Amino acid sequence: MTNNAVAVIVRPVAINLGNSLGVDPRALVITVVMGATASFAIPILYQTNTLVYGLGGCRFANIIKVGLPLNLLMAVVPSIAIPVVWLVYGLFYRPCCLCRNAAMQHRRL
Repeated sequence: MTNNAVAVIVRPVAINLGNSLGVDPRALVITVVMGATASFAIPILYQTNTLVYGLGGCRFANIIKVGLPLNLLMAVVPSIAIPVVWLVYGLFYRPCCLCRNAAMQHRRL
């Protein structure tokens, strides 16, 4: 299954989880998207990695040496940055009354 398919399948789960926890579901959707695109460690997981591996003449070990730290970086940085960004966003973003009413009715369903 491709990363796009995983993001499409897991997105409704993230939205429902966000609504049930009472947090902004967009933060969880961003987390899903970031996780779905973080496949740097193995050359066959993503199309551009396969092109670099095949046409660029890279060895499997070279891609793992570069890709594994990138995967770790993509696990740590969004885990810290996404909650911070959404906290700051929540402090300054005030939805209009129509948006608040729609969100409250959606939570009641």
